[in-house]
Amino acid sequence: MKNKYIVSLIVEVQLEYLTVLKNIREIITKDNIYLLMDELKHFWIKRENKIEFIIESILDKSNITYLTTATVLDLSDGDQYPFLLCGEYHIFDDPLFSHLETANQKLDKYSDFIYEKAILSINDNIEIIEKYSAILWVIPIRLLYSQINQQQLKENMENIFVSMFDGIGDISEYFSKCESIEDIEKYFKTSFVNAIHLTSRENNSMTLSEKINLVKQEKSVQKLGAPNDAVMFFITLGGLIGQAIDIIYTSVASRLIPYIRYDPSYYTIMSIIGNFSKTDKEFSDLENKITKYHLVSYFFENDDFMNFDLFLFSDTIEKLGIRQKIDTLMIDINQQGSLKKYHTELNEILNTLKDELTPPIPKRID
Repeated sequence: MKNKYIVSLIVEVQLEYLTVLKNIREIITKDNIYLLMDELKHFWIKRENKIEFIIESILDKSNITYLTTATVLDLSDGDQYPFLLCGEYHIFDDPLFSHLETANQKLDKYSDFIYEKAILSINDNIEIIEKYSAILWVIPIRLLYSQINQQQLKENMENIFVSMFDGIGDISEYFSKCESIEDIEKYFKTSFVNAIHLTSRENNSMTLSEKINLVKQEKSVQKLGAPNDAVMFFITLGGLIGQAIDIIYTSVASRLIPYIRYDPSYYTIMSIIGNFSKTDKEFSDLENKITKYHLVSYFFENDDFMNFDLFLFSDTIEKLGIRQKIDTLMIDINQQGSLKKYHTELNEILNTLKDELTPPIPKRID
């Protein structure tokens, strides 16, 4: 059972943020982004202690999941439904500040592209708070809890990126030896080809060159205007690695569980988390939870549940102990048959949930 006092405190913060978001929506232009960044940062820093108290109070007895690496939580597509299955309390990791920060860098077409994402993010945040502030909270977790500065993040990212190549010792050598897809393929370790996903449209049967060519079709990548394939590959994979490092550090420090629905982000985290600790239980537990929750997002059929009221959906999950049942499912992706068994058991749980939500058909009276 959720703590009503704690929920009331966070709803208060959400309604205050709603006022800020609506004001930003009215006045935002490409010329005043830096001022709005200051306003956002001031808003969250002023409430940092309050949010920390709320989160720590919850973590004493429950767990919190935060949906991260997403530009928006697409309510119209039903993304909120599988998210509510994972963890007892739910936070959408607000990307707005990050979007504004990138848009403010004046990177021509790419900044314009990210500016439009910022506008989408503002509208999405407003909709979430207005409709679901009692059960879904919009908080910039990585802004508040990030445990690594930008220089450390850059160095760690470059070191991990370079470690995926043979015959390349540092990032300068990478750029001196690589320009084309053929150059990248020549040095990239084959063991990482299946381990990484660069887009959500690929599969493990693809070659590295096929994966890179898919990246080149992405609108966001085209807006970057990278001078060659090596720069584009570094920006894409390096960005995913940097994001993964930040999520791992943030999750361990905050004790929150990240819900990763985006395949490239998930596979990147899985491919590098072993760099941090192979024995520390904290990391192995985090890895297990990330995998379980990613699979929920992967197997969940949004269309099967979107017609149900979200508050009823949430109450029924709690009533049936659905989250606890999902948490007890065992998964070892390296063990043959484990994924199929997990899928079967998850479907059984979801069918029970759907049966409970579906009103009985009235008996016909002749």
